[in-house]
Amino acid sequence: MKRAVLFVMVLILVLGIATLVLTQQKTKRGTIQPTAAPASLDTKAQANTPKSAQRLRLTKNEIMALQKALARSGYYKSTVDGILGPMSNHALQLYQRDYSLTITGEPNAETLKSLGVSYGAAYAAAKTSATQSKAGEKGAK
Repeated sequence: MKRAVLFVMVLILVLGIATLVLTQQKTKRGTIQPTAAPASLDTKAQANTPKSAQRLRLTKNEIMALQKALARSGYYKSTVDGILGPMSNHALQLYQRDYSLTITGEPNAETLKSLGVSYGAAYAAAKTSATQSKAGEKGAK
């Protein structure tokens, strides 16, 4: 009798571990790993990226508005702090994937427009930067 009980307990333990492992494998397949924001932007890479997918320089208030919009949509589950960190980038990647946007994990015009987040100052700064970059390239030729 003791052997039968022991056998059943071991069987339950093995099945529990197998279920846990299979669940973790299914979860890993469908996730995108969070990425950190790049320390600096490569202007040549920016020039080759479609304008709607280029990373914008956002103010703290604009980042907070972005985080709130992602939270309302169920993608951002951290503190709304105005800091564009790994949790914000991960939420952006998931949102961009689910809405068939260019997946960059970075705030861009395409994503902010989709979320309904205004970014006036950031858009003007990015536009000025792109214009200056093009002018610099023309002057160098």
